[in-house]
Order: sequence, then C-alpha cells, then structure tokens
Amino acid sequence: PDIHRPCGSEGLTPALTLAPRVERSDPDGEAPALAATPMDRLSLPRDTSGMIPFARIAVIGAGAWGTALAQMLCRAGRDVTLWAREPEVVTAINEQHENPLFLPGVSLDAHLKATGEPSEAGTAELVLLVAPAQHLRSVCRGLAPALAPDAPVLICAKGIELDSHALMSEAAAAELGERPLAV
Repeated sequence: PDIHRPCGSEGLTPALTLAPRVERSDPDGEAPALAATPMDRLSLPRDTSGMIPFARIAVIGAGAWGTALAQMLCRAGRDVTLWAREPEVVTAINEQHENPLFLPGVSLDAHLKATGEPSEAGTAELVLLVAPAQHLRSVCRGLAPALAPDAPVLICAKGIELDSHALMSEAAAAELGERPLAV
C-alpha cells in the first residue's frame, strides 16, 4: 500500500480523534483553564482496562522542541513533567506558564509541571529525551538511576556526538543500559 498519501486521502483512518473543548480547573486555584481552540485536546485510545496508555510522561529537555512536545502531550490529557537544566526556565514555566528563554510568547498549559530534578522522572511511564546531541549522554547518565527499568525511552534528539561519533541511540543505550529505547 502507498503510505505516502496526503492526510485527506480516502481510506486513511486517523489514529487520534479530536475531542471538543475541555474545561479544567487551574491548579493555582484561579479561573478554569480552557483549551485554546475546540480542536486542541485529543481523545486517545484506552487499553482493555480503560486506562490511557502512558498517562505519566517525562520530557527531558526544555528547549523549544522539548517544551512544544510537553505542551502537546499535556493538551492530549497526559500528566507531563518537563525537566529543564536552567532554574529560571523551571520557575517561569511553573509560575508564568511560559518558557521565555526558548519559546517566548507561547502560553503553556497550567497543568504542565517543570522541574530541575532528574529524580522526578522516576514515576514516568514514558520518557522523551529531547536534550541537545552534545549533552544527551551526560543527561542520560544523570537520569539513569531515577528511571523505572521498564519505562520506554523515546529519543527525540537528532545528531551525532562530536567526540565519539555515536548516534543518539548509541549514546543513550550506553548510559541507560537495557531499558527499551526508540527513536
């Protein structure tokens, strides 16, 4: 079958269906937080027990790409923790719901939680590695003791290590051991 058809082609079934606008209470006790548009919350499939797969997700790296991924996952109804190296980014995301250093002008979901502690990724059912290529290995090294041994790790970074010429999957595997990895 031709997998390179445009999204509107007949015969394609979307993996995710869009749900109507969802109102949630603000974690700071303020007015309810509304999704920006009626199509910004996704209705995701549930497993046979009715549970949503990967309900708790850690995004490691709060640059523009990591923040955008965390925002998308949060809008999809996931409990998302975003790890940032910079304390000022953590504070801004948690208090102002914005990442002014890497994604200025974009309002973030009030339920998105930022942290500077790798140990807070330990309860995640899925981990997204979004750290820059030249820092991925050291980030994995610091993260490895905190991660659940069976939590899948999805590498969202691109590039090759300058010193070792290792691919991101090779650098992550060297530090994370036998954990399930995907690119």
